[in-house]
Amino acid sequence: MSRVIGIDLGTTNSVVAVMDNGQPTVIPNTGGYKTTPSMFAVSQDGKRLVGHLAKRQAITNAEHTVAAAKRLIGRRYEAPEVRKMTELSPYEIVEGPNEDPRIKVGPKTFTCPEACAIILREMKRVAEEYLGEPVTEAVITVPAYFNDTQRQCTKDAGKIAGLEVLRIINEPTAAALAYGIGRQEDEKIAIYDLGGGTFDVSILEMSAGVVEVLATAGNTFLGGEDFDRCIVAYLVEACGWGVERAIAEFSRCRPPHGIKHAYFKAEVRRGLAGGDGVGTRGDGVVDSALKAAASPSDRSASRRLGPKLPKLPASPRRPASA
Repeated sequence: MSRVIGIDLGTTNSVVAVMDNGQPTVIPNTGGYKTTPSMFAVSQDGKRLVGHLAKRQAITNAEHTVAAAKRLIGRRYEAPEVRKMTELSPYEIVEGPNEDPRIKVGPKTFTCPEACAIILREMKRVAEEYLGEPVTEAVITVPAYFNDTQRQCTKDAGKIAGLEVLRIINEPTAAALAYGIGRQEDEKIAIYDLGGGTFDVSILEMSAGVVEVLATAGNTFLGGEDFDRCIVAYLVEACGWGVERAIAEFSRCRPPHGIKHAYFKAEVRRGLAGGDGVGTRGDGVVDSALKAAASPSDRSASRRLGPKLPKLPASPRRPASA
């Protein structure tokens, strides 16, 4: 009998884990990373790239690199979330014969379950390489707000990936189960899940090993990717740059995983320079982002951008405790 793996299919990154000696163990991928980007791409020579390989070539192949497909799964093409993804994504989203959104990459069109299955298949490969044996069964976590259609589409994605999905578990429930291992107290807890694409809050009650979800709420466009987009919009607006100037400034930032200059280029080209109401203000958020992202050899970029930003009011200091 094969081992059962657990997969967190995330909007930005995915994780696979297995129970080892009674404890959950996150499995690193080939590169030694415990998270794998939820991205796939078709390269210019027709090869399919998944995870970190897809992310590295996204700079030069943005239109053929698919990310955040989880935001589309189980939705209708006319849904507001799909419309927003159509506006923001560099890849093409088209309407399928069943009024569902589909992703077009070159000559091939993928359904959303097929797109997510590519990521799940990669997580399956990572687990099999680590365990040294075939894996056929999995438990997959999904956001608590997922409806029945979205959950079934996730199961379909698992089946396409060659996995029998034993259970679909809410992400906050999975967090509560991990928190409650070895604990006997009756508790009512709040779980905050701030991910790359969503921000969810759930209230759960734990009693004798049973977890009950009392309430949940979330926003599907309030994650790390959206924060990035707001920072880009703010920088463009605050510095008074045109589109080409903004692209040139962001392109100077190195390394690519510091300030995601290729992502920023795509955002600016999609019209953020014209302003779309997503600009934001925050105490020192831009300065902090620039300083953290710039490598030692690129501190000049921070100094070059920093003085042009408007001064923001300082946060009031908390009174010292007695």
